[in-house]
Amino acid sequence: MFVAKFQQVTSEKFNANRKGQMPFIGTVMKGVCTSSIIDGTMFKSQGLVPDQLYACENHTEMYKGKPQERINVICPVSIIEYNALDLGPAVLAYKKPETPIAQDETTPELSDSQKQEALEAQSGSEDGEF
Repeated sequence: MFVAKFQQVTSEKFNANRKGQMPFIGTVMKGVCTSSIIDGTMFKSQGLVPDQLYACENHTEMYKGKPQERINVICPVSIIEYNALDLGPAVLAYKKPETPIAQDETTPELSDSQKQEALEAQSGSEDGEF
């Protein structure tokens, strides 16, 4: 489980979905997270509010035959609840697919230098923003 607050992406590095909605990216505040991106349509249809703290968890779903990390937003978290939660510091964890990959497919692995760079960026961020 992790706690995050979400903002809609404005960067040109992301594409809008087929309904014209840009995704929301979570700033992880506490806990371990493997993905912090939510589809814009899903975010709005669930009645979620930007900058609100939410308790979340990740799970793996198959999409077009490939495992994808998804976010399940559990509930809003008040500042009092946030201070009481003992989830540890914000961590963005890299997770290998749980489903075997066909031999004709490849999954890019992060190099040791990319892993080290991610860890340094994470430790240099006081609020867990990635």
